[in-house]
Amino acid sequence: MSKEDLPAFQHAAAARHHAQAAARHIEASRHYQVGKDYAHAAHQAMAARGHGLWAQNHADNADRAHTPHGLVGAPTGDTTVPISTAADHHLEAALHHKQAARLHVAASKHAEDGAPHLAAEQSQAARDHARRSALHGDAAAQLHIELTGSAAPGGELA
Repeated sequence: MSKEDLPAFQHAAAARHHAQAAARHIEASRHYQVGKDYAHAAHQAMAARGHGLWAQNHADNADRAHTPHGLVGAPTGDTTVPISTAADHHLEAALHHKQAARLHVAASKHAEDGAPHLAAEQSQAARDHARRSALHGDAAAQLHIELTGSAAPGGELA
């Protein structure tokens, strides 16, 4: 793989990890919706977070290649999370991961087409969605602790 191909590859990898994270958040949400198997929900949430971190790692690698082309660094957008159930937080996290995946696919295409400034813009928008997803994941984790009374992932409610 040439140095020129690396950003497109990294954006594509970030998109795949965001898609995996979205699927895991949806699975976690389903477990909270039915009101049981909180251990599996917590496991899915942890796996979603891991995929989100891998996506961020790939995005960082791609963005290093775009930095000379004017990538804006600071995230933008609202950071409030006014949702009250873990299931809904996981669904919101999934939606943001799906948006981030879509944006990284676009960034990959721009990188392949030799338009690094457009790739950088798409990547920045993806970062904003990734950040919002992480906030929803964190809020879901807080609600998990309130619901189960424990920070441990296991446990069914009596």
